[in-house]
Amino acid sequence: MRTVSQVDVSDEDEYDIWADVMCRIFGHSLTMSEVGCAVLTDPAVRCYLAWVDRAPAGVVLLYSQFGMGYIDFVGTLPEHRCKGVVSALLTRTIADSQALGDRSTTLETTAGSDAERLYAGQGFRIAYYRHRYIRSV
Repeated sequence: MRTVSQVDVSDEDEYDIWADVMCRIFGHSLTMSEVGCAVLTDPAVRCYLAWVDRAPAGVVLLYSQFGMGYIDFVGTLPEHRCKGVVSALLTRTIADSQALGDRSTTLETTAGSDAERLYAGQGFRIAYYRHRYIRSV
């Protein structure tokens, strides 16, 4: 089985790769990546890209401000699942969050999901549950 070969903080030159992988993981249109490109100029935001055998495999985003890190867009491409991609991404992201001086690092997921179990294994604990409302247009 192939495993993660590296996890990098993506710079502006790699954003298109990061955005393509994120959009494929979450089923978003590539036009969504245009919205996110502007955040790369914000020093509080870091985009991480995991690689398996020189192929992009997964992504995560860290937003760090006011002593708190917030992790979002955690995901792995289907062909790279069960290779430790998310674990490697979270290990790096949490370490960087702490190095940035964050007193805590947080994320959200669906209750009872595989992701919730994975996050618990990474040391996260449930702080609270909340309702999410959506209205289609």
